[in-house]
Amino acid sequence: MADAKDFSYAVIRVAEEWKVVCARKAMGHFARRDEALAAASALAAQAAAAGHAAQVLVQTDSGELRQAWQS
Repeated sequence: MADAKDFSYAVIRVAEEWKVVCARKAMGHFARRDEALAAASALAAQAAAAGHAAQVLVQTDSGELRQAWQS
């Protein structure tokens, strides 16, 4: 189980858009996966700079979540 100070950001496809989700809350809506990945990576980098463990997961075309970034 993740520590309360750990942050996991997931880039997932919902209908025709991509969302960045953290703690079951949408952090943004994007037209393209690469835009959502850039935003999620920036959020994770900010969390890491503040001393938290952080990671970014990205949904693949087959629906799997793969790690794209980790502090």
